[in-house]
Amino acid sequence: MGQIFEAQYIFYALPRLLPYVPVTLLLLSACVLASILLGVVFALARIYPLPIITRMTAMLVSFTLGIPLLTLLFLFYFGLPEIMLLVNVDLTRTSGVYFVVLAFGLHYGAVLSEHIRGAVSSVGRGQFEAAFSIGLPFLTSLRRIVMPQAMRVLMPNVANTYLKAMKSTSIAFSAGVVDLMSQAVVIGSTTGHTFESYVAVAIIYYVMYTILSAMFNRIERHSLRYGI
Repeated sequence: MGQIFEAQYIFYALPRLLPYVPVTLLLLSACVLASILLGVVFALARIYPLPIITRMTAMLVSFTLGIPLLTLLFLFYFGLPEIMLLVNVDLTRTSGVYFVVLAFGLHYGAVLSEHIRGAVSSVGRGQFEAAFSIGLPFLTSLRRIVMPQAMRVLMPNVANTYLKAMKSTSIAFSAGVVDLMSQAVVIGSTTGHTFESYVAVAIIYYVMYTILSAMFNRIERHSLRYGI
């Protein structure tokens, strides 16, 4: 049986967890950049009419979204080094951060691609046809005409996606990444007050969520006001 709950251990854990906030935010930033890159590529492959590439991308997105994020992380963290050994590439000493970024980038890239595809579809095919009629190429039509209108639909979904991604970084410790959650586990194990340690890390995650949510709300209001 664990120790009796003692609130002072929450205040003991908080200052020892705060130095790991930048680690979590940097990890989130890397995952966001990877997911944006992959999300845009996936979305273009789904929107632009290239039958084979479109079908393969649809299968990859479907598979990625069809399995839990933690399972995807384990597939990369445990499986990829084993597979690469077959071609004499040793990844066994690679930091877990890279596998986390790869798994998160792929997962949230797939999510983002679906949001982009839905936002573009909401604009209507007629916008593309009007752009083509005046001689604009596909990508130019997408960038200058369709996306500014689609952003009104896209921004709330993007905000929710990356707020969820911020909270999901808590599973990174499963790949050996020393972040907020892993340090909370260490503090709980050391003091014997695991629950208080988890309360402390929950407070920090909630504060980060509140700040990021306010930032996204401001960006969303800006996009609605100026149409970008």
